[in-house]
Amino acid sequence: MQKETNNSRKTTIIAVAIVALLVAAGVGIGIMCVPDAENTYNEDVVQQLVPKNPLGEEDNRLKFDYGAWPDFNDYFAADSVGMLGIDRYKFRTTELCVNRHDWYRQSYEVGEHVYVVATPHLGICNLPRYQKDSYVKNNMDYGVELLVLEPLEDNWAKVQYLGGGLSKPVEGEYMGYVSMDFVASKQMYDIMNQHILPTEEAKKQYSKSKWRIAAANIAYVVGAEVDGPRVCVEVESVTNFDKDKDKESVVVFGITRDDNPIKLLAVVEFFAADNEYRILAIIPGERVESVSFRSTGDYDVRYTTRGDD
Repeated sequence: MQKETNNSRKTTIIAVAIVALLVAAGVGIGIMCVPDAENTYNEDVVQQLVPKNPLGEEDNRLKFDYGAWPDFNDYFAADSVGMLGIDRYKFRTTELCVNRHDWYRQSYEVGEHVYVVATPHLGICNLPRYQKDSYVKNNMDYGVELLVLEPLEDNWAKVQYLGGGLSKPVEGEYMGYVSMDFVASKQMYDIMNQHILPTEEAKKQYSKSKWRIAAANIAYVVGAEVDGPRVCVEVESVTNFDKDKDKESVVVFGITRDDNPIKLLAVVEFFAADNEYRILAIIPGERVESVSFRSTGDYDVRYTTRGDD
């Protein structure tokens, strides 16, 4: 399987909200926070996980009603949303996002067990693909368990095969090299199994590995637990922007759960050449009606809070 790369975005970032939740649970996703534009080059600036308003100060901001979901009002500005009509709204992503919310590669340690989440399979090679004479010697199905033997450059690693579906049967100890862009930790793999890919039909819906990875991380951020009630995350729409070679699509995920009447819309920008993505919105809503391109990371989005009649 060809590895996706894009050297122009190797140090992207993720939302402070995601920092708080992931760090609290020890998931180990690689995360950093980028301050506002005027502080971008000040490496000493650290965004603390504190409320925007000091204790006792009245907060008059317009807010989204997240109900029982985690409150993301400090990260997505409700007062940037304009009304189009009854239950119909619009926003510009660069105005909605208080901070940038990007994901970048997770690192894994020697001795860690990881699981293949690629679709339709992940190649295990004789050498890393960035080396001469590298070739795929076998293909591994979703769920194959691997042991990390040696992390390498460009997010590759030497691994030992421990079990799961292979295109070609093997005997005895089996080792090779894989792109770590297409594996997940045990916790995130379990969340993906329960909340994202519980059925074969769901696996077909998530036809890209990067969608699976993003959806599992978003599910975790909004409160999904390995043994908890299912948080349903479905691909609701995909908008492609073929004229921009640096970007593949904007995907809208619909997020629901049985104990919460409020549905969330996660609007995510995916890039064509790698597995990185940018979260443009996690807000209450029923359906995104349209996504219009302005520039990378900058879109006009129209949505509705009205359910199907």
